[in-house]
Amino acid sequence: MSDKKFEHKVTELETIIDYFSESHSNDDWFKSEQITASGTIAFRLDELADDTFDYSEEERAKILRLSAKAIRLIACSIN
Repeated sequence: MSDKKFEHKVTELETIIDYFSESHSNDDWFKSEQITASGTIAFRLDELADDTFDYSEEERAKILRLSAKAIRLIACSIN
């Protein structure tokens, strides 16, 4: 996979992690962000499962770790 595309995916997941690491009120906007972020993570995991992109083992591991961290943060934010 090209470095630029991979780094975009990493940045996308890191942004989700940063957002859900902060305290937010549980309003409608926040709930919308939970849904959007969950969809993004699911899409990235689906790409891994389908071999949509030619990830190296290191890239695959990084996407999996970031996805897992993001999922944990989203799950903790659900009331």
